[in-house]
Amino acid sequence: MNVRRRIFGYLLTEWGVFCLCLFIAERVTGQVVLIRSVRLKLDDFLFILLCLLCAGAVSFLIRTWCKTVRKSVKALLVCGWIGVISGLLLGSLIWLGRHAVTTWHEFDSPDQQYSLVAGESTFLLLGNIRLYERTSPIFIRELDATLFPDDGFAAIARGAYEISWVGDVVTLSVDQNYDDLWESVKLDMADDGKVLASYSYYPDGRPDWLYEQEKTSGNEETESGTADAEQADEYPDEGELRIINGLLAVARTVGDADVDEANVTYTAKGTPEFVISSDSEAYTYILYDRESMNGKCALYVLYQSATDKEGDSDPQIMEMYAYEYASGKVIMAGRHAWSDVGTDEYREATGE
Repeated sequence: MNVRRRIFGYLLTEWGVFCLCLFIAERVTGQVVLIRSVRLKLDDFLFILLCLLCAGAVSFLIRTWCKTVRKSVKALLVCGWIGVISGLLLGSLIWLGRHAVTTWHEFDSPDQQYSLVAGESTFLLLGNIRLYERTSPIFIRELDATLFPDDGFAAIARGAYEISWVGDVVTLSVDQNYDDLWESVKLDMADDGKVLASYSYYPDGRPDWLYEQEKTSGNEETESGTADAEQADEYPDEGELRIINGLLAVARTVGDADVDEANVTYTAKGTPEFVISSDSEAYTYILYDRESMNGKCALYVLYQSATDKEGDSDPQIMEMYAYEYASGKVIMAGRHAWSDVGTDEYREATGE
């Protein structure tokens, strides 16, 4: 019997030290414990420690009950029983609640170099998807990216998501469970999971009521905030609204934080333009080019000049984009010169 107690004591001590080391590691590194193979967190190890402590306490109470004959001591033992059982029930409730609310999903890049981890939490009408980067088989690091499906909808668990990798860049899209709207976030895993873009779109086409709303909003707009915008029609038609919407969507994809229709300007020829950044060294802007050959997309070009647009330097093409009218999706062309053919996805969407 003493040997069993000694073995149990060693096991309890070693497990407690192990949990303490994990706890300190989380606090020092700022990362989160999530064992890759079994999806165990620090909470799971602490719950096992709680079970071991309760088992030891139960064994002690049983031995003491068998040895004592005094009623006062037995009354204290009963209180001890109640405390141990209450603690175990409370700990079990918290542990089960965490597992019931949160599920973990892991997505590896094609070259197995990066791993995106999604912690999907849902409770009643509340829900969110927090994104992490796996840094080791034991730890994950939280990224500055969170998605919020509507009404506690578990999009990933229900398969209502899409994920794609292009080199080091990953794009995760989830169903918002609201009018067929999807939310996407684009991350550069090579740059510590930096958020490149965050936007919403309609994969099955924009609903009719949204077009009507945009028309009404456009017709109520009587004057623009800039002199260039005054050159546009007072009542923009549906085609122009789609061009402006595409320009704003591309600006969000590029990563501009302050995307607003009031920031759209027009060139001397009346071409819509959106300035991403402008300083003494560089001038970066998005310019509407034309409609695609199949009439399903608007095409845009991201330019950068060594000086401002009034200077003498020729603008350099940084990237080209296609905006799908039906879905509101922005497709990166992978073109940096007019002679480039672009990606397969771009050519399929534009018919070029």
